[in-house]
Amino acid sequence: MVSWSVRTVLVGCLFCYTLPGCGESVVVPNWPDVVPCTGTVTMGGKPLGQAMVLYVPDVSTQGQGGSAQTDDSGKYTISSRNVKGETVPGIVPGKYRVSFSRMVKPDGSVWVPDPTSSAGPATFGAREELPLKYSDPANSIQIAEVKAGGAPIDFDLKK
Repeated sequence: MVSWSVRTVLVGCLFCYTLPGCGESVVVPNWPDVVPCTGTVTMGGKPLGQAMVLYVPDVSTQGQGGSAQTDDSGKYTISSRNVKGETVPGIVPGKYRVSFSRMVKPDGSVWVPDPTSSAGPATFGAREELPLKYSDPANSIQIAEVKAGGAPIDFDLKK
């Protein structure tokens, strides 16, 4: 009785798999092409170096958003993942809520993520330096609209 049930299940799965579309469960999104997204982040007019910049898409914007790290002069270039999961420079055009994070260790130095390590900022006693109105991705007050043509998007954060 048990072998008959297993055989029935196997035949049923094989039948379902051979039906058109039944074996194809992955739907690849049809996102627009990415466009360049660069800019400069300052705080009180001074470059905000070594800060993470996160673009979270509005509900009307396709894609997964993107991120970047500012250099010492506050400049950033957003990268995102395409439909294949590959990291590419640029981001899908649309509206985004933008947040910024800069983690500072007790000695005053900036904690920078190390891609070869799983140690996070708490391991080093780092804390968020920026106010929640900028650092909380869900509630950041910074909004950006990325358009084709890739005009720079600059931010001057206030303390």
